[in-house]
Amino acid sequence: MLHTIWAEALGLEEIGFDDDFLQLGGHSLLAMRIAAEVGEAFDIDLPMAALFRHPTLSAFTVAVEAEIREQDPSANSDEQQG
Repeated sequence: MLHTIWAEALGLEEIGFDDDFLQLGGHSLLAMRIAAEVGEAFDIDLPMAALFRHPTLSAFTVAVEAEIREQDPSANSDEQQG
């Protein structure tokens, strides 16, 4: 899902997991759009700065997963149970 959000926002069909958001043409307005779409998709409050702190899709994915666990502690117990 994150790949699709990035690809649509950047107007690209293919994005590698190690491609850099800024090198792909990303900028602050796209970061705001992506953060909003990711926040809505996963029901989290994701700061735009997350894209600049974690500029590759792989690093951003890890950051989003961490944010989900932080904002929804029940996500941790679900993972541990099974």
